[in-house]
Order: sequence, then structure tokens, then C-alpha cells
Amino acid sequence: MKNKIIIILVIFCTGVFKWLIPSVLASDNASRMKRTIMLKNESKIDIKIIFGAGSINIFPAGGDTLLDALMYFVEAEDEPEINYYIQGDKGFLDITSSKDNAKDDEELNVDITSFDDLKKNKWNIRISKKVLIKMQIEMGAAKSNFDFGSMRLTGMKIECGVSDIKIDFSEENPVKMGTLSIKAGVSSIYGSNLLNANFKKFVFEGGVGKYNFEMGKKIRRNAEIDFSIGAAAASIELNEETPFLLKINDSIFSSIRVENAVKKGDYYKSYNYHENSNYLDINTDIGFGSFKLLVGR
Repeated sequence: MKNKIIIILVIFCTGVFKWLIPSVLASDNASRMKRTIMLKNESKIDIKIIFGAGSINIFPAGGDTLLDALMYFVEAEDEPEINYYIQGDKGFLDITSSKDNAKDDEELNVDITSFDDLKKNKWNIRISKKVLIKMQIEMGAAKSNFDFGSMRLTGMKIECGVSDIKIDFSEENPVKMGTLSIKAGVSSIYGSNLLNANFKKFVFEGGVGKYNFEMGKKIRRNAEIDFSIGAAAASIELNEETPFLLKINDSIFSSIRVENAVKKGDYYKSYNYHENSNYLDINTDIGFGSFKLLVGR
């Protein structure tokens, strides 16, 4: 009975945010803004992106380009603002829409008077893969496609509201990342090749929706995953060669499935787990939802 309730709730919520986030195309009457920033002597960049509603895509840039942005917007209050300055060998890049920039971070909310508002804004952004990057992204109601492959990311934080997001690390991060953090509201998220992020810790907090994370083929060092969901359907997919140690905190309302592991006490251990080899240490907190750890799919 509880599994049927979970499935019905997730299907309902998935339908809601797919209805909220239609396919996003720039309107015929949209204004167009293009901005390019070239690297100088910077060795590292802090980037903060605040995006309200619409479509946002981020990909790696080539050559000495720090930023290559092509943005469409309809309302003047949605005109993007791009600010960049350098202190020593470090750059600071802020990208935000005008109305969001006027608010304090703690007051950042998306006011959508019509679902047509979601179609008005489209940002296409390319970011350097030559310098160290620490990135923070905040989104409201957004349809997003992110490929961070080969970017030199030392830290990544993503916060989203009602969103449909694809995240890919298509190529290996050549530097060690500290924490990869994702916090989602009513969202659909599909992540692929996450082990290419080369993170020390992956923290995920999900509310309502559907979350799938395919980790990829190669684990490079010991890493932690802290994974918590509310009323959601979530899965983590591992390669058969990736050892793991899994602890699950669940409730009577949650549904759990773990493959290729033996349960010992409070832990699931993969058949190839050994504490002296590289492995994933996974801790989960599952509320009114379902969680699957899938192996070798």
C-alpha cells in the first residue's frame, strides 16, 4: 500500500513541474544580449549565477575565453547584469537578472504571474576550463542543461526551486573538488558521470520529485555521499567495479532497493568493498519516498 501511495505522489508531482516548465524558446520580440570576457592573468575565479525563470544552459568555453554569454529576455526587469572584477590573481564574476540583483539573497523568490513568463528568458553560457572555478548557481523555475565536463571546478553549489535539470560531467575534472552540493525543491534532476566531478563529498537534498544520478565508471579516491529526500523517487547508479558502504535511515513510508550488496547490521556493503581500497561512503535519509541503489545498469 505504501509503495502505491509513493508512486501516485511522485507521478503527480512529476506531472506538476513538467506542466510548470514548458519547452523554452526565446520569444520573437525578445531582446538579445551578448557578452564575452577574456582571461588575463587570473588563476582562479569565483562565479555566482542567479537566475529567475526560464531556460539556462552552461557549457565549457574554449581557448582563453572566461565567459561567452548569449542571453534573451523580454521584460526590461529581466535584463541580465554581468559584473566582473579582479583582485590579485582572483576574478569574481556575478551573473543575475536585474530584478533578482536588487534583492538580498535571503529574499530571492520567483514571482510568476503567468506560466508564459517561463518562456521569456533563455541564457546560454560558456565558462572557462583553463582556470580554477568555484561556482554557485541559484534558480527559481528553470529548465536547465549543464555540462561541466573538463572544467577545473574546486567547488559547486546548485540550488533550485521548480526545475527540470540535466547535469553532466562529460569529461574528468582535472583538479580535486571539495564539495558538490545540490539542493532541490519540486524538481526533476538527472545527473550523469558524477564521479568525473572528482568530488570529496557529494551532498544532495531533495524535496518532491524524481532524482536520478548515474555516477559513471571510475572512482579516483575515497568519497562521501550525503543523500536525503522527502516525498520523491530517487536512484543512484553505480558501475559494478565501484565499491560502496551504504547506510540508510528510512521510515515506514519509504521503499528501499539495494543491488549487489550484503547487509551487515545497519550497513549494506558491496561484494567488492574493502576499507583499504577506494570506495563510496553513502549515507541516506529517506522520508516519504523511494530509493534505489542500482549496480551495473
